[in-house]
Amino acid sequence: MKTQTAARLAQALKSGRLSSNSVEIAGQCLKRLDSPLRLTVLGTNAKFTNQLLNLLVGARVVDPNAGHVTMQVLHNDRPAAVAIYADESRKTFKNDDIVNAFDGDPSRVRVGYDLPSLKKVSFLRVSADDTVGLAKSIRWSVMPSDVVLWTGAEFNEADKRIWAALPQRIRDHSYLIQPLDGVASAETLRESGFVDRLRIDPRAASAARERPGGVDKISFKNAGGTALVRAVKKEIETSAQSALDAAQVILMRHAKQLEDLPEPTTEELEAPRTSEHFAPVPAKPTSPATPPPPSVEVQPALRVVASAERVVVPTRPIPDQQPVAVELPQPTAPEADEPDPVVLQALNRVRTRQLNAERAREAQKADALAKQKQSATPWSLGLEDVGLSGVETARKASLQRPVSRSRTRPVSRLRAPIEPVEPSQPRTDRALSQTSFSNIVEGLTSRADALEAELKTNDAIESDYLIEKAQECIEWGRTFFDKDHLSGNEDVQMIVETLDEMDEVLILMSIEGDSDKTDVAKLLKQAAREVEFYLGA
Repeated sequence: MKTQTAARLAQALKSGRLSSNSVEIAGQCLKRLDSPLRLTVLGTNAKFTNQLLNLLVGARVVDPNAGHVTMQVLHNDRPAAVAIYADESRKTFKNDDIVNAFDGDPSRVRVGYDLPSLKKVSFLRVSADDTVGLAKSIRWSVMPSDVVLWTGAEFNEADKRIWAALPQRIRDHSYLIQPLDGVASAETLRESGFVDRLRIDPRAASAARERPGGVDKISFKNAGGTALVRAVKKEIETSAQSALDAAQVILMRHAKQLEDLPEPTTEELEAPRTSEHFAPVPAKPTSPATPPPPSVEVQPALRVVASAERVVVPTRPIPDQQPVAVELPQPTAPEADEPDPVVLQALNRVRTRQLNAERAREAQKADALAKQKQSATPWSLGLEDVGLSGVETARKASLQRPVSRSRTRPVSRLRAPIEPVEPSQPRTDRALSQTSFSNIVEGLTSRADALEAELKTNDAIESDYLIEKAQECIEWGRTFFDKDHLSGNEDVQMIVETLDEMDEVLILMSIEGDSDKTDVAKLLKQAAREVEFYLGA
């Protein structure tokens, strides 16, 4: 859908049929569709921000003791770096020499690697000795960002004043990242407008992920890694969806003018729509300089994991955090303009509506759960006699139990939800639970079978595709219970927790990047077995 929409929008721009008011917005939308999420890490603790950056990228891209150096990490075909010094001189480093880019007290460093994470997210890390120093650089560093992570053990009055001066669109997609012993009240979070406060030990989380033999899931989760990855992934999806929505709105508004355009060809769908390189922007000259060269369009990127290759550096305000080829000459270009406020407002309105709607749904769900706990008489499937430890033992034992199931119908499409079978009246709690659990088992199993069948017919399918489909299935299982108003029951909560655990495993499989493709389908079948165990309990 995203590729199709981007190709169609590129067609519309080339055709010249868009209204003059829509051309610039369409260009910005196309750029955003092709671009990675721009994430900025801010803080005064250089070591913490460096460790956090390494965790987010999925590889050691900076020495934790590198100090307060403004750093940008982008996708590049080969490992490379460019260091810019106070006198605006610069030096290029390649491959193993990248570690030397931080020597000589550079003011800015841009590094690039061929990492899967950098195809979905570009990173900017800005740190300073104190809040005053951070305030001087926060304006230019934050404005082009899609997501901001403010780091610090506390969020004091000076921090609040700096933060309050930032635009609302920035604060709507910002997170307070603290060490495990960090202090911040709920009132502070509410007043400052952070989406959430995440406590994390980046060093421990990185160690858990790099453990020989695979990710230590429990340690990674306890260190706060799972929550951080989930938050970033959610922002990636929200940003991509908002750009897609904005592009579709433009196409719908001009549907009549574009109706006779042919469907995009395979070449148009696969061809890049922007230039591969962009020029570093030098500091504003103090005296008139030679006319700048023509501006060059930007080639974006996209996502979060581990491996290494390519780079470059900005010169002062780092505009769009895009990859830049190291082999480029040293051009002079005008000071980067801030993103078009009209476009930013349009995209931000879409993202804010989505975010507010999701928050409202979560609040309604929490209220409904609280009311059910207060008023409803809890019913059970008999697991309360087992006890918590017994439940855990039973769940593990269920993985070895033979599973007998009857197929009531084949599933032809992976995305098609399996509607619950309406039980005969009276619709008792017990009957409702049996029906719902049966449908969950059928849904998980059939989707696992569909994934296995698709993998057998096409072994070239990417693991990320299978993981994404499995996560859609897990999410379907969660919403299934909400639809049947069962979320307040403690046994149902146990099932939902199981699905949450499966989702976390999928996230970790995505992080590792080298999981066996067949494990994805096996995971869904394991979830089905656990649900079936509850059904038979």
